[in-house]
Amino acid sequence: MKVKLIAVFLVVLLVSLTCGISVLDVGAIAWDGTISTSLVGSGTEADPYQIANGADLAYLSAMVNGGDTCSEKYFKQMTDIDLGGNEWKPIGPTDKIFFSGAYDGSFFTVKNFKVTDQTYSGLFGYMNGSTTSGLKNIVVSDATISGTYSGGIVSYAIGGSYVKGCVAMESCTIKATKRSGGIASTLSTGSTASYCINNATIIGVLNSSAFYGGVVGVNGGGSAMSYCVNNGKVTAESTGLEASKYCALGGLVGVFGGANSFGNIDNSYNTGTIEINDPNIVNIMYMGGISGISAQIAATYLINDCYNFGQVKCSFDSASVHTGSFTGYIKNIGLTVRNVYALEGTALGLVAAPESCVFVDEGFDFTDKATLESKAAYINKGIIEYNEDFSAWLLNLDINNLAETTAPEVSTTAPDVSTTPATEPITDAPTPVTTITPETGTAVESTTATPVSTVGNKPAEGGCGSSFNTAAVIFSIFASVLLLSQKKRAGKKAE
Repeated sequence: MKVKLIAVFLVVLLVSLTCGISVLDVGAIAWDGTISTSLVGSGTEADPYQIANGADLAYLSAMVNGGDTCSEKYFKQMTDIDLGGNEWKPIGPTDKIFFSGAYDGSFFTVKNFKVTDQTYSGLFGYMNGSTTSGLKNIVVSDATISGTYSGGIVSYAIGGSYVKGCVAMESCTIKATKRSGGIASTLSTGSTASYCINNATIIGVLNSSAFYGGVVGVNGGGSAMSYCVNNGKVTAESTGLEASKYCALGGLVGVFGGANSFGNIDNSYNTGTIEINDPNIVNIMYMGGISGISAQIAATYLINDCYNFGQVKCSFDSASVHTGSFTGYIKNIGLTVRNVYALEGTALGLVAAPESCVFVDEGFDFTDKATLESKAAYINKGIIEYNEDFSAWLLNLDINNLAETTAPEVSTTAPDVSTTPATEPITDAPTPVTTITPETGTAVESTTATPVSTVGNKPAEGGCGSSFNTAAVIFSIFASVLLLSQKKRAGKKAE
């Protein structure tokens, strides 16, 4: 009997190794609030610090929050991390204590955490760096984030830093009183967001002028977005805000723009619903499938190849609510809109309150959904080429029957903004206009598919049909030797 049990165990173990399945895998161990005393690695690009569990991630948080910006230091996540439902301290809590390193999430998940009522709320808080500083390949799930400036991945990204290949899952809820986005509340001063997907719900808690977007709350100061998708709902609720304040809700961004600089949004689309249902909202609301407000002056900004499938709607009658399938408000000297389309019926019109703007293409509303989907499929193709696992979060579009075989090529590098002030207000937004200043005193520019949790855990090439790996062969030999040994013993007993 003992021999049979051993044999069964070895066979199961052999099959599991062959198929890339671990019989001992019980998932990520939940973080208990402890902090590691050191990290494996030297912190160079070739030998990054390894983040292998919640305690390691907490070490990074303590490192930055203690005053080390981690400039020119590299970090790499090694596995899924479960933060155990604990309160999380964002990595970089203020505009004076910030992160300037490079973090690669390796498409593993950071899950099960909450950030409550911080000024800069997110997995990361304030990031200020250069083109070598940034966050990539991070997936967050089962997170509840609230604060003044809230982002699923990072609250604030400025100084030319990048956010790339990041995903906020449907199980996340992101709330803010001033700005929020599924990926970031704010991109500014030459920062970039690319190949990012938001499926989280974005909720604005209105108690001041505020801006909320599916991907980014505010994209200004010469920053760039490309190959980004929002599938999450963007909504707002009232806390008694006076009517003189104005707010913006957008599928991709709440507010797009800045002064005396260049910026762009291209090859991106929205499928999420932009909606308000609270009749107590009395302030001025600008809502759009791409952006809530697009407002620049003396600047060159471009919105190119962007599409909206999502409904933009208000459930109550209000003369102060402006909805457009593209944007709620445009007022510009330097904005060019090219090849921007919205599905007919997503709102009453493309732009609710247009003023001055250059439109390159006419006939913006498509009645043919298949045509619009084929355009969005080019964007999907570009995102999937970045990482094939991202297909789990994108629209179910047939990208195999397209006439063109490659997605549009768009640079994800932000334009040169060396002459752009570090803090730059939007100076020509709709009346009334106020420059938002965070509580820290630093002036800044005012301006669903169900996810799959296997990112970062790809099966081995070939699956069960592939050749046995080295470990499997070793166990096969071990099993054979053990069984022969048991037979010999049984034979001797019989004699």
